[in-house]
Amino acid sequence: MLIEAQLRVRTLFVNSIDAYDSVLSYDTLEQIDATKPTVIVDVSANTDVLSRLHRHLGDNMRYTSNVGRTHWDEPRHAEGIIQARSQQFFAPSHVQQCMKEWGPEEFNKRSMRYVMNSTAKTNAWLKIKELDGVNGLLEVYEDICEGKIAADEGLVVVMGDNEKD
Repeated sequence: MLIEAQLRVRTLFVNSIDAYDSVLSYDTLEQIDATKPTVIVDVSANTDVLSRLHRHLGDNMRYTSNVGRTHWDEPRHAEGIIQARSQQFFAPSHVQQCMKEWGPEEFNKRSMRYVMNSTAKTNAWLKIKELDGVNGLLEVYEDICEGKIAADEGLVVVMGDNEKD
């Protein structure tokens, strides 16, 4: 019950930042139009969700880019996931490819433009909370693992001279 409530709050929050045309929670995935060719960008590695999506979309599930693994304790493969159309995204390889295609100067220009645009957009809603070193991280680690950190909160672990005090 608590998890469902947290998901509803997160869905409402994501809708409120007006970054997407539509937002669905895990319990409404089957509302996705399965007649349209679809690409999935997965940051969770939640095999239950991926399996449901792949089954629902069928042949129109064209590709899944696995970019994260917040559900690190999930099995890598599950029944229903179309492995032949799923691939792990590896950022360093992507950066190398972009630098090869665009050249270093154009890559830096495009990267900086993206960072500046993203920063401007997130400034309106993202609240940064600084944590004092590893000990500060340890204080909230369990909350992070249990998904109890607010969706609009960015945690920054500050290391350095303050660790000496």
